[in-house]
Amino acid sequence: MESDLIDQQHTQLCWMKNEIEKNTNFSQISSSVPLCSFCEPPNSIKQAETRCVDCKKNICEGCLKLHNKYTKDHKMVKISEKNGELFMSLILDPPLQIVSCNTHSVEKKTFLCLQCNVSVCGLCITKGDHKGHESALLSDVVEEKKSQTLSLIDSVQSRRQEIETSLKLIGLMETNVQLSYYTQVDQINKIKDILIDELGERSKDKLDRLSKQKKRLERDLKSLENSVSFSRFVVRNSTHDQFISHYGSTQETERE
Repeated sequence: MESDLIDQQHTQLCWMKNEIEKNTNFSQISSSVPLCSFCEPPNSIKQAETRCVDCKKNICEGCLKLHNKYTKDHKMVKISEKNGELFMSLILDPPLQIVSCNTHSVEKKTFLCLQCNVSVCGLCITKGDHKGHESALLSDVVEEKKSQTLSLIDSVQSRRQEIETSLKLIGLMETNVQLSYYTQVDQINKIKDILIDELGERSKDKLDRLSKQKKRLERDLKSLENSVSFSRFVVRNSTHDQFISHYGSTQETERE
């Protein structure tokens, strides 16, 4: 029954992971070109190679030295690494990206075409290829997706606590099973010792009785052998009167 519970929790965690990846569109985030958050015009903005988890900023190789000079204790993550820490950082503070419209380069992508599921500018919605399509403000959609993702994260945290509780319960059950095993083994050993002692006492009593019987029979046998030897001597060497007297005493002994 406990294994069924763990299987259900694992299935729910897998579903939540897929939902988070789907709602955050992580594949699109990771495939876009993150730019340095510290480069300033008129200098060209360089591509970022590192992200500071503490500052939640993307940093190019040139700005990294200056950043590290004043923030030596900050956690740095290579943007190419898709680990959990970078993933959470990207969700909560997306990197600066090129947001110019692909069709109208002077316009910014401020809308999301819900029918085509692509970000576009206002001209695309009013005059371009996406005219007449249902659309929404890109910022509103992003905020909604962020809210959904954070809700899923909260659910994952809650599920994590449930799994940890289940693991603790399983640990306690394992401990109880082990204690029960050793307790029962100890009881069995005590009962075994008692039974062995009782069996030993009974065997000793029987052996004592048998030993007494053996000694009595050995005495009787010795007595019979002596009587037979004496009778043979009398038969061979006694006079008639002596034999009659011996025979009479022998008959009385048998009657007794």
